[in-house]
Amino acid sequence: MPNSWQYNLTVQHELFKNAVLELGYVGNHNVHWEIRSDINGVPAASRLTYVQDSGNGGARAALRPFGALRGDQTLTYYTRNASSSYNSLQALFNMRFTRGSIFQVAYTWSKLISDTQLIDTPGLNVDHYNPSANRGPDQLNRPQILVANMVYNLSTLQGQQKYVRGALGSWEISTILNLASGPSLTPIINGLSNLGDPSGTGGAGSLRPMRVPGQPCRASGPDGRQWFNPNAYTMNGFALGQIGNSGVGICTGPGNSDVDGSLRKNFRITERVKMQFSFDFFNLFNHPQYQASSLNMGLKFTAPNSAALPESRLPQELGRRASPTQSQSKIPS
Repeated sequence: MPNSWQYNLTVQHELFKNAVLELGYVGNHNVHWEIRSDINGVPAASRLTYVQDSGNGGARAALRPFGALRGDQTLTYYTRNASSSYNSLQALFNMRFTRGSIFQVAYTWSKLISDTQLIDTPGLNVDHYNPSANRGPDQLNRPQILVANMVYNLSTLQGQQKYVRGALGSWEISTILNLASGPSLTPIINGLSNLGDPSGTGGAGSLRPMRVPGQPCRASGPDGRQWFNPNAYTMNGFALGQIGNSGVGICTGPGNSDVDGSLRKNFRITERVKMQFSFDFFNLFNHPQYQASSLNMGLKFTAPNSAALPESRLPQELGRRASPTQSQSKIPS
């Protein structure tokens, strides 16, 4: 049965009059979460043979534990063996000042790790025999979040003439600032010419390529929409029958940066009736807000032509023949 354990410790201190600082640790641990895997997946010891038997469905089915029942196909199995852990340091500063004005700022530094997808419908685990192969920063992981807001009440100008007080008094200025780092994303193999399943798992899960040392996940260049760097990943040196060394959630998607503001005028009609006139500004500085879910994290690669190799047998390792194509991940404008 799925269950969630939550715990926190918070310390509050008044720094000076009407100014309070809170520091706290907040944690969450989920156990018995749903995980989906292929129980007809190819065992690790048979994966190289499975890859080399490309095109021979009967031979491939014989390598699967339930091949006699399902042939060379997956067999999805649902279990409650997944877990996740969330740990965060949170800070909150709250201050009240002139004429009931308010200033607040909250900051969270956190990390969320899981071995299954915590939103929507989870896909198949990349390796049924090794569930930890899917463990890493979750798609919901946003390491840093900063939110600040202020409401500043201008003078009511009670000592001024009625018309001056009515036109220039009782104005209210407010603003909200939202900053957040992007979610954790996982690059995957989205196509390999002449070779559909280089890891030999049997088609379960999203297979991962090799990481190129020294290459950042974030693309650099004049086009700000080009977020993902395709040159950071390769199939060179990929050992057939193995899962690439590119980890789960190692890329950070586009974050959020937004400032909203408003200017309001408060009118008193009667003792019990009030009216407010408001100017509202959203995304005040017109900063682009990219949607991380629109990123295409799948990469297409080229592989050796198996028909041109002796005895139509693929090598145990992809070398220079397997170079990545110029696959790009852009954020739609």
